[in-house]
Amino acid sequence: MRIPDATQDWRMALDFSAGKGHRARRSRQSLENDRNFLRYHPRKTAEKRLQEAYEGLEKRVKERTAELTELNLALLKEIRERKSAEERLIQGERLRAIGEMSAGVAHNLNNLFKFSQV
Repeated sequence: MRIPDATQDWRMALDFSAGKGHRARRSRQSLENDRNFLRYHPRKTAEKRLQEAYEGLEKRVKERTAELTELNLALLKEIRERKSAEERLIQGERLRAIGEMSAGVAHNLNNLFKFSQV
């Protein structure tokens, strides 16, 4: 980010106030104040912009953190739901296998009883 240089504008104002323009001369103290302002103005402007950028970045970080927290909670919920569905599926497969085994045992016992009655 380029910080605008206000030095040129203030030089013109100082020249104006020093009697090079149509305005009256200013006091020596007033000129010293302007020179001090010139010396520190770009730095203060840069510090202000840096602080604003920092605050903007902090705000963006907080927003993004909140967004990621919400997404993380949604992801954890989906993981729990998938694990639950997987457990139900496994339980269903176990019951199906037990049903097939019991049907096979019942069939074999039925065959044995038929032959024993003959």
